[in-house]
Amino acid sequence: MHKRILLIALLVALVGCGSAQQSAVNPAARSYELYSWQLEGKWVYMIFDMSIRPRLYSDIVKNRATRIGIKAIEYHLRSLPKGSEIIWRKGAPEGMEVPVEEQKLVLMIPPKKQVRKMKAVCDRLGLKLRME
Repeated sequence: MHKRILLIALLVALVGCGSAQQSAVNPAARSYELYSWQLEGKWVYMIFDMSIRPRLYSDIVKNRATRIGIKAIEYHLRSLPKGSEIIWRKGAPEGMEVPVEEQKLVLMIPPKKQVRKMKAVCDRLGLKLRME
């Protein structure tokens, strides 16, 4: 019985140390959401701090901070802390209402060539990119 309690206490301590060590690597690292869509033949990108607040479609596609092209979004990505995670959304979040006037703007992931470029940029900048 004592061995079991000791083992559990040791595991809890190890997990706690691992978490503390991980956050000490770069405490400024954060999570972000990346959205993309095509407009007039060009890829447009919008990145947000991760939020528990539900977004409106217009928050994404009508935001003044949108970036057109890989070079423009790369410039913005350079300002993010190393180790930050970027979650590239494959489309509108489930349950998000798309206003009729904005239905022509479909949130999606670009072709593989663009994805490879974005992945290379993130790798070079020390950012973690994953798609959801």
